[in-house]
Amino acid sequence: MAAVSEARVPQPIKNRRRRIVCPTLQPGEELRKVRTHSDPSIPGKSDAAGRLIMPFPPSTSSPARSDSRNSTESRTPEYAVSVSVRVMYFSRDGAQADNGELLNISVLSTTTVEALLHKAREAAGVGSKGKLLFQMRPLPDLNQNMETSGITAEPQALHLLLSRRLRPPEVASRAASVAAEISTAMELAAAEAASRPPRQKWRPEEETPESLS
Repeated sequence: MAAVSEARVPQPIKNRRRRIVCPTLQPGEELRKVRTHSDPSIPGKSDAAGRLIMPFPPSTSSPARSDSRNSTESRTPEYAVSVSVRVMYFSRDGAQADNGELLNISVLSTTTVEALLHKAREAAGVGSKGKLLFQMRPLPDLNQNMETSGITAEPQALHLLLSRRLRPPEVASRAASVAAEISTAMELAAAEAASRPPRQKWRPEEETPESLS
């Protein structure tokens, strides 16, 4: 009697296909669930529960590349800027401020306000003293560059504010001579005003019968 052949159970076929992952996606973000029910009209792959799983839409560039491109596009080109900084000596006693020398400094449009302040102090030879003014107002942010702070629009509206006790002798003598000239001019104007006859108030002529006839 022939031996009964044993029934052969087919072995499951192993899936040897290699899954291709989009290189622009982050790890773990290859797939996302876009709908909870399968829809035959939408291409994709359904899981055991009938939920449709679709890959992310293709991206033209990764977020890192996109950020770097945006930063490059927003960056303005670098160019040379020549600024003029007037040294001004000031005190809190109410006296007139004295102007010093004019400093001509060459910088770049990307130079920060803090770097410009250091250059102005170095040119004036005052060490770490002095405050930079733009349009007679303090600059609020020293980290801004020449373009964002508005200095490139008015490069001659800069002053280096210093204490009056730091005045060099030539600035002090020039200020004294200017003050003397102003005092002399005021004395001459007062003497000329005193020598003039007093002004008389104009009065209209009274009407008389002769003037009416």
